Amino acid sequence: MKSKLVAGVISLLLSVSLLTALFAVRTPAAEAGEIRQLLETALAQIEVPGPGQIVHYSYTVYHRSPPAGLEPGDPYHLPYKEIWPARQFEETWLEIDPQGKTVRWRTQLRSEDGELLQDAMFDNGVESDYNVSEGIAFRFPMEVRPFRDVRVALIEDFLQKEELSRRQNFAPDGQPVLSVYARATNLQGSAWASQSIEEALLSFSRPFVADLKPVSEASRIDFDPSTFLPAGEARVVWDRSGAEHVISYRTFSEPEILPGDQASVVFHQEIPEWAFQDSFSAPTGTQSLGTLEQVVQHVDYPLYVLDDPTLQLVATSLTIPDPTRPFPAFVRGIELAASLGVGVQMIYVNEENTAKLRVIQGSVASMRDALRQTRPTWTQAERLQLRLGNDQVVAWALTGPEPDQMRYVIEAGDTILYLASDGLAPEQVLDLLQRFAPVK
Repeated sequence: MKSKLVAGVISLLLSVSLLTALFAVRTPAAEAGEIRQLLETALAQIEVPGPGQIVHYSYTVYHRSPPAGLEPGDPYHLPYKEIWPARQFEETWLEIDPQGKTVRWRTQLRSEDGELLQDAMFDNGVESDYNVSEGIAFRFPMEVRPFRDVRVALIEDFLQKEELSRRQNFAPDGQPVLSVYARATNLQGSAWASQSIEEALLSFSRPFVADLKPVSEASRIDFDPSTFLPAGEARVVWDRSGAEHVISYRTFSEPEILPGDQASVVFHQEIPEWAFQDSFSAPTGTQSLGTLEQVVQHVDYPLYVLDDPTLQLVATSLTIPDPTRPFPAFVRGIELAASLGVGVQMIYVNEENTAKLRVIQGSVASMRDALRQTRPTWTQAERLQLRLGNDQVVAWALTGPEPDQMRYVIEAGDTILYLASDGLAPEQVLDLLQRFAPVK
């Protein structure tokens, strides 16, 4: 345990040095020396866990999300705040053996609401990564490595860098910090930084920077200005005007040393075996209906069919799942609605096979649920009143970068229809909608 008296003296001397440097003109060599002194003082004050201990670290993680005005206004997609969560919480447990090696570790990521999103664990030479939200897991061999405190590793890495700089700053939570920056790198030619807003939205790029048009980026360490302990690490970019933007951030806190009897609890991971499957197959007992006549007899909501000479119905499908065998979490969304038994899928094509219209329709409740689990492949949405057959209905027109790929969500009484067109002009799709009629 380091002496509190020594730490206090070092802290006081460094405070005077830093204040002097902040308000005086310094030569580059002098400033470089003061930055190095700050890093070394912070490093000396970190109390690093030792051999034979079980350690618990807690972090708050921030990622920049798209500005609110960029999200399409329809209520039929997975919300951006779930695709790009602004804040999450991460916890890591490590077991250090007597030789100073990390023989076991576990990391869990949770949402702001406390929902478990990811669970990764290393034990006995094997790492198991479980994406809980997607229902997918992987196992692979991994080597045992010497333990390194993440704060120590970060500062030591910065001490090896050249052209460090510093300034007074604020962390994402508004707390004042003293920031040390690594040398910025130019983003010219970077595919990630040069994406258009639409491209970034449709590729779900994270963190989101397309609206900033960043020209350079750097990493920085934030220190508490009173204790000089590391408070967080950031990834930052600068736009063309020179404004700095924090695009990702991880806070630091003091580690917690746990009693040895906690090992059996914190290193106990449960992953369902089906999560290790990398492909989807319907559970045994699931039935598939493949004709319109079969489907009509099974569903209890109105079905609509297209009567148009230019497009022919070439496929109809609906799955009747086994209620005792639930589908894995990664099988969801409107694209798999027919496979999940959520809705009936009908596919229409023209004679030349150059135009296609796919229609998925089901009950209001089940279709709303499927759509709200769907990552949007559109960036704009417009609410319309239009005709479906002889009825006036409420619809949302959903558009993306391709003008001949239109999507509509239509509420028609007890039925919601999702239409996706390919190779058809928007006005053609609107004309086709008037040729839909309920199955008699």
